[in-house]
Amino acid sequence: MKKKYILLKSCLIIIFAFSIPNLKAQVGINTTTPAGGAILDVESTDKGVLIPRVDISDLNTIAPITGGTTQSLLVYNTNATTGVGFYYWSGSRWVGIDGERDWKLSGNSGTNPATNFLGTTDNVDLRFRTNNTERMHIVNDGRVSINGAPLFINDRFSVFGASGDFVINGYATGSGVGVYGESFDEKGIQGLSVNLDGGLGASLTNIRTGFAGSNDVGDGFYTTNADGSGIAAEGFHLGVFGIANDASDSAYGGYFENDGNYAYIGGWEFWGSWTNYKIIGTGTVSTIIKGLNNEPLTMACPEAPEILFQDFGTGQLINGYAKINIDPVFSKNITVNQEHPLKVFIQLEGNCNGVYVTNKSAISFEVFELQNGTSNVPFSWFITATRADEEFTTKDGNKKVSNNGWRFAPAPFPLIKKQNATNFKRKN
Repeated sequence: MKKKYILLKSCLIIIFAFSIPNLKAQVGINTTTPAGGAILDVESTDKGVLIPRVDISDLNTIAPITGGTTQSLLVYNTNATTGVGFYYWSGSRWVGIDGERDWKLSGNSGTNPATNFLGTTDNVDLRFRTNNTERMHIVNDGRVSINGAPLFINDRFSVFGASGDFVINGYATGSGVGVYGESFDEKGIQGLSVNLDGGLGASLTNIRTGFAGSNDVGDGFYTTNADGSGIAAEGFHLGVFGIANDASDSAYGGYFENDGNYAYIGGWEFWGSWTNYKIIGTGTVSTIIKGLNNEPLTMACPEAPEILFQDFGTGQLINGYAKINIDPVFSKNITVNQEHPLKVFIQLEGNCNGVYVTNKSAISFEVFELQNGTSNVPFSWFITATRADEEFTTKDGNKKVSNNGWRFAPAPFPLIKKQNATNFKRKN
């Protein structure tokens, strides 16, 4: 009877306290000295306070609570769809305060990417810190900055590094790609160095090939530098690797220019017919040799208005006659006909009446002494012939023939920068 009396007495005290209007007093349960800042102080070492359990099917309506929409109303939601846990009414919706609804340090499970996320729902930036220093900044318009504020409105992703930092590195194994850039009208990747002592606008290093870029009219990789290398590429097999994929128009694997002097490398030209080139450009084809003091000196190659192959050899007149068989490999790669005759030059190395050449073909020519002479003297010979046309199988399986029979064929103009974009086009 004593236990029931104590319980009844406590209940009567609570009922009495809350039933008296404007009662300015604190209520303590299991304590006679409620905490100074609490209107209700419940103390227990083995019991808790049981919050009302309700089924909230819609977090945006007060239901099933009746009697008003008082802010800070606390309940325990039992509905698994909206999320089991403690909620309070904000005045317009139920807000969860249960730890099961928060992002936990040990990770979360059962999340829905359509509704669960880290971030903001208003027009406010999001910032991440370590050691109380901002490390990443996500601007409300979607721009992202690492270790610094976004500098330009067009920068969607910016990374800032200290002196000596490798700011961005990409590593891939197998058939993966370390860094990939793609653009359909502009640049896939652009690099800029402002080091006036000769910095690198872009440095590419790879075991096989350094870079893969755009597949359209724009530049896969574009870099400028005030003084130094616009691009520096180093590789175990190839330092620079370039491929052009346009098989329907003039295209080259590479282009180089300086102060009006330019050269195209590895490509095709179409001027009524196709011709393939390893190098075509202005200037002189040259080589470097060593001088008497091992200083570097320059020698230049002779140029011709036609595509020619040349060969040299020696022969011997026997009773005023000699037949020279041309090397079969050389013969296979030349064209000899009425339009493109074989040119033969003879240098006699002994006394005779002189010689003439006849019966010239792709496989041989004959030498006769003048005036039916019967001399037996040696001679040197030099021949030149038009290179034979070449047939190539393109990537799409079609055949393409390089016409090598031209004379003074048109040449490509240099590239120029478009005025409204940063990609390039032919000057013509």
